[in-house]
Amino acid sequence: MKKIVVLILIQILLTTPALALSSSSQTQNILNTMQTSSAIDWWPMFSHDEALTGNTSAPAPDITQMRWNHTVEDFIESSPSIVDGKAYISTCNWWKGHIHCIDLYNGSYLWNYTISDQLFSSPAVCDERVYIASLNGRVVCINDSTGKQIWNVLLDTDILIQSSPVIVGGRLYISCTNEYPSVNKSKLYCLHVEDGAVAWYNSTQNAKDISPAVVDGKVYGAGVGNLLSCFDALTGDVLWQSDKQITTGHPVVVNNNVFGSSDVSVYCVRNGTTQWEFPLDEGFLVASSLVIGSGRLFVGALNPYASIPGKIHCLNIETGAEFWNYSSADNGEYNAKPTIAGNRLYICDDTGVGQNRRARLCCFDIFTGDLVSARFVNSDSTNYVYGTLSMADGLLVLGSTESNSGGLVWGGIYCYGAGPALAPDLNITKISGGNTLTIEIENSGDANATGVTGELVITGGLFIHQGTYVFPETIPASETITVVVRLFGIGFGVLKPIPQLSVNVTCAEQSSDTALQSFKIFLSRVTIIEGA
Repeated sequence: MKKIVVLILIQILLTTPALALSSSSQTQNILNTMQTSSAIDWWPMFSHDEALTGNTSAPAPDITQMRWNHTVEDFIESSPSIVDGKAYISTCNWWKGHIHCIDLYNGSYLWNYTISDQLFSSPAVCDERVYIASLNGRVVCINDSTGKQIWNVLLDTDILIQSSPVIVGGRLYISCTNEYPSVNKSKLYCLHVEDGAVAWYNSTQNAKDISPAVVDGKVYGAGVGNLLSCFDALTGDVLWQSDKQITTGHPVVVNNNVFGSSDVSVYCVRNGTTQWEFPLDEGFLVASSLVIGSGRLFVGALNPYASIPGKIHCLNIETGAEFWNYSSADNGEYNAKPTIAGNRLYICDDTGVGQNRRARLCCFDIFTGDLVSARFVNSDSTNYVYGTLSMADGLLVLGSTESNSGGLVWGGIYCYGAGPALAPDLNITKISGGNTLTIEIENSGDANATGVTGELVITGGLFIHQGTYVFPETIPASETITVVVRLFGIGFGVLKPIPQLSVNVTCAEQSSDTALQSFKIFLSRVTIIEGA
């Protein structure tokens, strides 16, 4: 015969096995996140897309607002990529390179990848993988969530890669140049993204390693003699070659027209034939890459003489006629890579010389040429910006190289814009029993939850202590906390599990969640012992 002995003054909560909850609000949050993410125009590779347009449909960022910034030990000459709320940027520390993965919205570090080589290339993100090339001929594939290496391929031992990969149709396209010009070992490569195996390469002799554009089964880049060339994306065969050199920037493709630049001019080529050419003013050199939006092409120019201000030219992409130009107010040089969002052009003005060199982030109206806003990236250090000003979801991310009078060099990573509002998102993920009532609460949002309180409502049985409880003051963003609540009461379920416990948690930022849990036996301040 079995007996049940009840011992007083020892508290235990005997429950059905702990239940992981999937509340309706939690499910909806996941759906909302998926819908929001798919609707955002991310910036997955160098210059935004495989046509290298540098143009996004994302809201134009307000550069007067800084969202966050970081200092890293390395200098930065690459461009950030932005996908699914994460910014990826490569850095250099002489013979060591890093890729930093950072939360776009709150600036928190997610992971870091290190390679024993320099990284001037910009990462490309596709299908949960990050691809990048190192200076001395390697192409690397990394898991975008963990930063763990998937594969690492050495293309050649005496080539240099400062161009950036383009991912299209399961293939990666990238160009490399000679370590020694007389060797003529420059190549345009096509790799399989699955394992890095070489699908084909085309020997471009001594061409520069200019990032290629890939559109409609064609690859556009620098061919033999640095002539703008078109290659078959499947075979690498040359389809046509222009008589125009492409020596600065990279090609941009719009409606089968290819836009490029030599040292002293900008041009448009279609099927190998030049449609128009815009020569710069005498003494000026092409300094920036090209960017196109709303039927207009923009390019930055500099004059080697420091006393002459740099210019921005806005051209008609159909005719090459100039709409407007703008001269820097401080003898600056526009040698970074400009980008466009909406009717706004973003470009960095490289002002000053020596220890007075400062990068100034500028925003222009693309139709009028008016300067809308401008700010120095860091007015407290010597600095410059060479990479793309990458944008997504109303935010702009850039990397800079900075130094001081003592010769110390470091990198700065900056994010500007209001972007979406940061907010916590509370979810009760688990209620379990034992010798106490244990509640797990997750903040899956991108801001801390403060002033957190919890309310307990119990139906069935006899309970004295229930109501509002003060939980930990703050639940940090993307973290889960455990709350232990001691109750006083008793309840039994015979035909069905009772009592039923309802937990509601809320915070000062108005995020809340409610979850239910039923118990078969609920005893407080007693222990149940089953004996013979």
